[in-house]
Amino acid sequence: MIKKFFLLSIVALQIIIYSTSCSNIKSSPGDTVKAPEYSHKNNNSAKILENYRELINKNAAPNKIIKFLDENIGNLSKDAVDNIVGDSLFSVLEKQQKNYEDKLFDNKFSEKIAECKIETLQNVNEIEDQEVKLFVENILKDGYKIYMAEGMYNLEIDYELFNKKFASYCSEELSEYLVIMEAESIFHSYEDGGVIISWDDIAERIVTAEKYLNKYPDGKFYNNIKQIHSKFLSTYLLGTDNLPAFNYSDNEVNSGLLTSYKKTLIKYNETSLADIINEYKYLIEISKYKKTAKIVNYATEVSDFKNSIK
Repeated sequence: MIKKFFLLSIVALQIIIYSTSCSNIKSSPGDTVKAPEYSHKNNNSAKILENYRELINKNAAPNKIIKFLDENIGNLSKDAVDNIVGDSLFSVLEKQQKNYEDKLFDNKFSEKIAECKIETLQNVNEIEDQEVKLFVENILKDGYKIYMAEGMYNLEIDYELFNKKFASYCSEELSEYLVIMEAESIFHSYEDGGVIISWDDIAERIVTAEKYLNKYPDGKFYNNIKQIHSKFLSTYLLGTDNLPAFNYSDNEVNSGLLTSYKKTLIKYNETSLADIINEYKYLIEISKYKKTAKIVNYATEVSDFKNSIK
């Protein structure tokens, strides 16, 4: 399930304060985000950062931080942008999202919003119900988007939006992180317990994450990307409930997945993924292409997120 995955992978997102007109959602007093210190790009940046700290000390909503960045980002150093976006903004989003989700999953409200098609929710002006319209206006303003999974509407950070806004002003580390997150935000990998992109695409995302982890072993987003890498790797080795790597009927390996393994060994021959697949394919071959405890144990061990967190 996508939602469960992202609550694992990517972060337990929690959001913000509604505007006065939607005041049944409030931020928690204990959720204040501390503004870190930054290097200055020019003489104006000191005053800008002072204003930013005041904004954070007031427990500002995400839309206030986004507006602040839109107005001042050109006068900030990459280090400052990294900290404001990668730390403060995402921290506010992560800590406050539950307020929006409580509203979204409220029985009465969920019945209302369920009557709207996803195409309608993506065009606010077409929403007739005023409560639903105000809710959608607020989440969009705060940097979120709605998507549907397993017949229910869910909420996630709009990484496509943030990549477009901030990639040119931040470090390569944050920019490349946003690209990885944007890819999943635009083209979800999972739905209804199964993979909805190809096995080859899963392999590509594993390698992309692997390259990031190798490039930034001490990076601030290492654990986030490692969690994503582990999820994709586990899927590539064992499949999912609705699309298992080994058939339920005879425990024989999925032929399409085996074909993908062969492609991976050629296309990504110098990666750690290739090393894993080479060993995994050998275990499959000696088991006569049937699932065994040894195969499952190997797959579980190499994809275990807990073994590599920092």
